Formats: sequence, structure tokens, C-alpha cells
Amino acid sequence: MSSGATPALPSFFADFAVSRGKLALARLAIFGVLAVDAVLQLRHAPRYGAGFNVAHVPGLDALAPGRVGFAVAQVVLALALAAIAVGVGSRLLVGVTAATYAWVYLSSQLDSYQHHYLVMLFLLVSTAVPWFRADAQAPSTAPAGPEPAWAVRLILLQLAIMYAWAAVAKLEGPWLDGSTVARQIAPGLAREGLEWIGVARGAKLIVLIELVLAVTVAVPRLWPVALPVGIALHVGIILSGLEIGVFAWLMLAMYLLVVPERWMAPALTAARRVGAAWPAASAPALRWLGLAGALAAVVIVGLVVDVPGALAGALVGVVLVVGTDLARQRPRRPRLATGLAPLLAAGLVAYLARSHDVVSDYYRFWGGSARRLGDRASALHAYQRLTEVDPTNPGGYYQRGRLLAQAGAGQDPAAAEAALRRAAALEPTKARALVELARQLARAGRPTEARVALAEARQREPAHPELAAVERALASAGGAGAPDGAEPGPDGSP
Repeated sequence: MSSGATPALPSFFADFAVSRGKLALARLAIFGVLAVDAVLQLRHAPRYGAGFNVAHVPGLDALAPGRVGFAVAQVVLALALAAIAVGVGSRLLVGVTAATYAWVYLSSQLDSYQHHYLVMLFLLVSTAVPWFRADAQAPSTAPAGPEPAWAVRLILLQLAIMYAWAAVAKLEGPWLDGSTVARQIAPGLAREGLEWIGVARGAKLIVLIELVLAVTVAVPRLWPVALPVGIALHVGIILSGLEIGVFAWLMLAMYLLVVPERWMAPALTAARRVGAAWPAASAPALRWLGLAGALAAVVIVGLVVDVPGALAGALVGVVLVVGTDLARQRPRRPRLATGLAPLLAAGLVAYLARSHDVVSDYYRFWGGSARRLGDRASALHAYQRLTEVDPTNPGGYYQRGRLLAQAGAGQDPAAAEAALRRAAALEPTKARALVELARQLARAGRPTEARVALAEARQREPAHPELAAVERALASAGGAGAPDGAEPGPDGSP
């Protein structure tokens, strides 16, 4: 499919062109942010298929991603998007990422935020953007001049529609009087600025800014207005704590498409130098080194991202990246970059998974979902894995201790007591583990130890809502124990 203008296109689209350097910078930033988001979203996999009916039509539930399917998809997306960011891939790879992203988010209303639809449409339109040199109309040896890119203008028009809709959606009393924005903005610099100009005036100013962006973001001669206004808006969103995931960062990356070419000259020169240095060697030894890097990418993700489906996702993702890159080569010989791109992507996945608690959050969410659905065996397994991947996380020990104390298959009072004592030691300012321990000791006919645990809990949190209930249970049983039906209170969060 040609990326250039055709006679059927209106001049609004047909006359639009972007330099290769600008496209390369925008590709690096936009797809890089999306790759980061894919890794961070991995933690939500246990919520998919966890008793949540997603289908509008009977039978479609079977097509939706479950816990493992979502994890596989997010790892595939992370590797593919990171490879695209550094210039390894093709329109086919962009199309596969668009289809995968759409499958994940259109098949469930669990995480269907507005920005997911925006990203899905962006990826779909991106299949017509000449992100890669091989997609360009001009010969690959031509200077890095303007490249016909009607699809880039369509992306900007998509952003304009988003801003217009966001502004219209705010034309209601609760927003215009400032009450909504006052609840949403966290304490900090952004809130202080809003209070300085007046909350109601600030709320109306946001609507005005979005209307201005709706008019200016897709019109090149108005970019000197759109650029500072848009950047200020999204930086303000980041400072306010309102961002959903990395959406505000994604919008900032999108604004690279709005920067006038003449303003980007130094950055474009640097980008061309980096592009020239990017490994493109095809000597046999280097080709094998590249493929070894691709294999190492699978191993790295499998070892570091210790969740079900991650290894399969890494294998599929690497095969997809390498396969689509080979498909566009003539002759079909791997480049050094073909394998290095998945290796770099795997490093990104591994770093983010560890530094942002993605793996521990995965098991915490899995345990919480399974527990609420009454799947005790899965919850016990998830919390056990949580204590293994993050031995300092008190929540895993606390919830596992609660579950092990329950009557039925798998009941283990001794293991429950050990888990609760470990949780209490890991969170020395909280009383929840000691309150639960006191309750279980009372049930076991150990009232003296129960009172000791309860006294320590009172020292930590004198106002804990469950203290009185456990004390009454001990008193009513004459110190012999609490009733078996006594249940923990609000501390049962995952």
C-alpha cells in the first residue's frame, strides 16, 4: 500500500508531507511510550476473565483474553512496539500490533478508557504512515526531505476530534463550577496554581484550551499556537496526578508531529547521525550475532518476568519481529539490527517489570480476584507466589494467613499463624495482621496469646475498627475463643 497522495485524496490530506527525520523522532517517542505502557499493563492480566462478563453478544466471551491470554498479548505488544520504535519492523508489524491491541481492549470493558480507543485508532492509521525507510515513496538513497504522509494529518485530525469531544463533554454544571476538577486534582503545584486563578475559572480555562487545540493541532500554520498550549496542558495533567497510566506522556510524544520542521533542525541532524550508526551490517557473523540476540531476548523475558504467559509472549513477539523484518528484506537475510531490536526491547521489559513492581502486582491482583470469586486454591497459589517474588510484601503473607485459617480443604492453622506473624513484622505500624492473629488464636483456644496480640495491635492503631469486635468475642467466650463465623473487616483488601 502506497503512503503517498493519490488523486482520490482531498488536498487537505494530499498536500501534507513530513520529513523522514521528524517521522523517525516521532516514531521513537510514540511507540516507545506505548511499549512502556504495554509492560505496565501486564499487572492487570489477572483481572481479565475473573468473573467479568464482557460480551454484548452471547458466545463472544470465548474470544476475549483471559488472564494468560492478556499477559501473552501485552508481552507481544511490548516487544513489537519497542522494535518499531527503533526502526525494526514493517507496516505488517504495525498492523499486527493494531489488531492485537484492538483484540485486548475491545473484547473487554474492564479497562476500556478513552485513551485505549485513541491508541487503537492511532495504530490502525499508522499502518498507512511511512514510519520506515522501506515504506517511503522516495528511493532509500534520496535525501531525508519531506515525505508524503496523508495518514499523519489523519492522526492529527483524530487528536483534534478528541480535544473537541473532551471540551464538549465538560460543558456541564459540575465541571464548569469547578467542583469536579477540585476533586480530581491532587495536592501539589498544579492544585496551588488552580486555586491561585480560581477553581471555577481554571475549569473553564481547561475547556477553552481544549477548544483551541481542537482548532489548531491539525493545521500546520497554527502549530506555533498548538505546541506550547498542548504541552502546557499535558504537563499540567502530569503534575496534577490526573494521568491514566502513561496517557499524558503519550500525548507529549504525539506533539513531536506538531513541531514545525524548522524548529527541529538540530534534533533532526542528531537523529540522522544516530540512524547512520544503527547497526545495519549483514556480514554472516553479525547476522548470527543478531539472531543470538533475539534468542537472548526470549530467555531474558522468561527469566525476569515470572508470570504465566510471559515466556510464550516473548517467543511469539520475537518471532513476529524477526519474521516481519525478514519478510521485507531482499534477499531475506537477517540484519544485525533484526536481533538487537528484540534484545533492547527485552531489556526494557525486564527493567520495567522489576522496577515498577509489575510481577508482584500481578500476583497481588490475581490473589484478590480469586479470593473475591471464592476460588480459594487459586488465591492461595497467587499469594504464595507473591511472597516468593516479593518476600518483603506484607499483603501476601496477610491474605495467605487469612485463607489458610479458613475451615475446609487446605486449612493449616500453624502456617496461617506463621504467615500472619511475618506480615505483622513487615508492617510495624499497622494492626491488621495482629488483629487477625488475635482472632485466630482465640478460635484455637489460646486466649492469653490472643490478648497479647490484641494489645500490640491497639498500640499500633488504637482506632482500628476490628479491635472492639475481637475483644467482645473473647469476652463473650470467656476467653475460650471467638465464634467460628467471625469475619475480618475492611482490612481484607488485596
